[in-house]
Amino acid sequence: MKQYLLSVHMVEGAPTRSDDDAQQAFEQVARLNDELIGGFWVIVAADLDEALAWAAKATHACGEPVEIRPFQEDPEG
Repeated sequence: MKQYLLSVHMVEGAPTRSDDDAQQAFEQVARLNDELIGGFWVIVAADLDEALAWAAKATHACGEPVEIRPFQEDPEG
């Protein structure tokens, strides 16, 4: 299994959300993951395809693009 960083990517120049839309995104993210820390998650996934599936769920929940970055593998692990 490999670790991946999923981070919410704020698009410069994107329209500002209404308070209702922002609240809805917060609630959806809370349902996705009850330990959101500053707009990113660290997940363990079998491969990139599984990480992409989680990123799609996160994008849907927060309404913003989610970037995926693999962690460097531990040569001793």
